Amino acid sequence: MISRLAFVGCLLLLFGGLAIRLLPEFKKLRETDDKIASMKQQAEEMALKKERLENESVLLDADPNFIEIKARDLLDLHKPGESIFRFSK
Repeated sequence: MISRLAFVGCLLLLFGGLAIRLLPEFKKLRETDDKIASMKQQAEEMALKKERLENESVLLDADPNFIEIKARDLLDLHKPGESIFRFSK
């Protein structure tokens, strides 16, 4: 009976020591996982921005009306009798 208790006590000490030793590693792992998730989200946002810019590039090459609209928007110009409404995001 005493030898079983001693064995269980040794196991508890062993696992407790391992747990104390590994806790900082688990924290680092969690932080790394958070960084990976953040970088994945950033990559998705950049992919969407890239797609939007590629679409805009195609329109700039193909559509003269789009060029006019883009130029007027950048230069803050409007045609006579035209009203401009700007909405912030």
